[in-house]
Amino acid sequence: MLLRKQILVFFVTLLSLFGFSQQYQLGFGFTNNVTSWPVIGYPQLFYTRFHPGIEILLEKKINNREKNQFWADADLGCFYHRFFQTAVKLSGNIHYRYFFNSRIFSDVSLGGGYLHSFYQYQVFRLNSNGDYVKESGYKGRPQFIMGTSIGIGYGLKKSDPDWWRLLVQFRSNMQGIFAGSFVPVVPYNTFLIGLTHRINFKKNEKVN
Repeated sequence: MLLRKQILVFFVTLLSLFGFSQQYQLGFGFTNNVTSWPVIGYPQLFYTRFHPGIEILLEKKINNREKNQFWADADLGCFYHRFFQTAVKLSGNIHYRYFFNSRIFSDVSLGGGYLHSFYQYQVFRLNSNGDYVKESGYKGRPQFIMGTSIGIGYGLKKSDPDWWRLLVQFRSNMQGIFAGSFVPVVPYNTFLIGLTHRINFKKNEKVN
């Protein structure tokens, strides 16, 4: 219960950064997800087994600088890891982006959120009669995630770079509490490639 309250407070704080804006970036991405050491395990994303995922992204710029920009995002996604879980997650991140020019930028982020894990192995628990009974894998377990990412972005349209952007990100996440004191957290890395599209919300103009 405490974990869920902390996650709720996190998202309320994140949503307050979105406020009311005339521009958002909305997009989607495809991912590969591999359990390995943070950062140094990135190469395994390209030569180990494929564990696919898909994500929906909503981004908003939270300052007005040209080169040094801060962005907030909300990220809804799921992924399938063939060895131990199918996961659904909702996370939020704060990004720092340095724009080399109007089309190309580097990206680093920090954030976290909620993950619900549906395990793909047999789990048994001890009941009141002292017998071990099998738990349903469809129930799953609530988890937290926290992590960081590095990446790049590229505006596909020269005359309007924000219209369509290509995103490439490498992420390192920690998931827990996974198996109590035995395995408190599980690290996994993610490679994401995606597209975002600018959405404009125009205010009504008063006509005299």
